[in-house]
Amino acid sequence: MKKLSILFAALLVTMSAVAEKGAMFLTSPAAFQVMSLSPNGKWACGILGDGYSINQGLLWNLETSEITYLSTTDESTAFAVTDEGVVCGGYTDYTLHPAGLGVYVAGIYKDGEWHRLDNSGFEDEGVLMYGSEASAISADGRVVVGYVQNGPSDSKLAPARWVDGKLDAILPYEKAGVCYAITRDGSKAAGWAY
Repeated sequence: MKKLSILFAALLVTMSAVAEKGAMFLTSPAAFQVMSLSPNGKWACGILGDGYSINQGLLWNLETSEITYLSTTDESTAFAVTDEGVVCGGYTDYTLHPAGLGVYVAGIYKDGEWHRLDNSGFEDEGVLMYGSEASAISADGRVVVGYVQNGPSDSKLAPARWVDGKLDAILPYEKAGVCYAITRDGSKAAGWAY
């Protein structure tokens, strides 16, 4: 009973502290899906998607209310953002496919443009790069995690890590997997695999 009373008292103190500060809610334009906030609270990123047309990644400066769309005619997504406003996600790249078709690839958005994360170098391990996506980024922007997709024969997702823009590792998995989170220093990643 004593533990329950202490827990209840702690709950009341916490509730009063929240009531004094108030909860923060972001109100965004219709069809925005905010996926992440920067640790310093200056930036939000996400997706503009109405379920009928292509998704467009977005970067929202919460101090100025300026919204930058990360694409206008092709698919893009924004899943995480650093304190400096560097976004990771995916976008449509027309330079990879021999016929000039769009391939959805992992990238970081900074300085007003997408920068593709390099997927080369792992063909020896049976991973043909037919698409990829970045889900999380370290605080300094050097380490990014997400997935790469195997070729058309089995189309499996493989959890991946990029360091300084280059594919560094295909993380352990048997059938499929994706990394969704990373520590601030980039030393640990989390997601799912089976």
